[in-house]
Amino acid sequence: MMSVAFLACMQTKSRSFMSMPVTAVERSGSTRSVVEDDEVADLLGMRPNEEMTAADLFGWTIPRRDTFGTAYWYIEWFRGRPVAIWPVRAS
Repeated sequence: MMSVAFLACMQTKSRSFMSMPVTAVERSGSTRSVVEDDEVADLLGMRPNEEMTAADLFGWTIPRRDTFGTAYWYIEWFRGRPVAIWPVRAS
């Protein structure tokens, strides 16, 4: 059972993440560079699927990751391009 204080902290943390911008970064050794045209980053920054906004997706992901240790997404592909990102419940 979760306490009210724990749930309040999770809600505050989720809301903070929901308001942050999304940037795709590519790491090569010790250097990092921003990826300009990344389709997955575009989905994450705008509308990951037809039922959720990016804020909704992160609002779903952060509490599950922090509470259960993992959170999963399924990337839906069509003709070699990502078209949607869906949260997946761990069973």
